[in-house]
Parts: sequence; structure tokens; C-alpha cells
Amino acid sequence: MIKIVFMLALMSMVLPVNAEIYKCKTNDRVMYQSTPCTQGASDEVDIYIPSVPDNSFEPGDIPDDDYKEERRQRWAEEQKRLNEKSKAIREERLRQERFKKMIWHHEVAIGMTKKQAERSWGKPCDINRSVYASGVHEQWVYCTGKYDRQYLYFEDDELTGMN
Repeated sequence: MIKIVFMLALMSMVLPVNAEIYKCKTNDRVMYQSTPCTQGASDEVDIYIPSVPDNSFEPGDIPDDDYKEERRQRWAEEQKRLNEKSKAIREERLRQERFKKMIWHHEVAIGMTKKQAERSWGKPCDINRSVYASGVHEQWVYCTGKYDRQYLYFEDDELTGMN
């Protein structure tokens, strides 16, 4: 145990390091080394090590409480956004599962796509299409008897009404 404490104490000590670097030129090559050059002239290179100002913060320090509060608020907003997004995804999955069951029972519901409505009721007898600046509106006509008709109304690709 004493050896471990001693080793940790030794490793935590910071000692200043002095090193000299020499720049050597030989045969049109420049080399940097820690010993003076054996041939030719050698220049000692000064290495600039910036000092840390006295008022600097340690890595774990936070300058003020406002910064903490701002980070906490940003985190809370991000969590709220992620929760809303995952809730919307869950709701859409449940909606699609409900639509699958309805297709199986040959039923339609507001919000279905054209493809889902066609899977549920089949191809319509007639399609009346109107194109406006706001989008494409379609009326699908299903012939259920000699004179009986059922209608599905779509805006773009979504079922918006039925009759």
C-alpha cells in the first residue's frame, strides 16, 4: 500500500523540463536533435512555451453561475424537444398500426394515404382530380351498387373526407 501511495505521489509531481534543441545543416538537409552537431555549424533553437496567466480557470472550473443556468436551460429545452419528437414518432407508429388493422377489415379513416385507401377498398370506379395553387384535390368514386356511390376526398396524398 505504501508503494502505491509513493508511486502516485511521484507521478503527480510536476518538474520543469530543460531541453536544448540544435539545428544542424548537412548536405542541404536540416535536422533537429538534442545534441550539438558533429560536423558543420550548429545553431541552438529557442523554444517558446507560453505561460498560463494567473487568472485562468482550471479545466473543471466554471466562471459564474449564469453560465451554469444557461447550460441547464439549454439542456432542459433539448430534452423537451427530444421528448416531443419521440412522442410524435410513437403516435405515428400507433396510427400506422391502427391503419393496418383497418385495411385488414376493409375500412378507411381520415389521414390514410391513397395507397392505404386503395389497399383497403380497391381501385375506385372514377377519379375526379382538380389542381389548384394550394395543391391537388381528388374525389375517388366507388360504385357499391347500380346507383349507390361512396366517395373519398384527398388533398395531395392524404384522405381528408369521405361520404
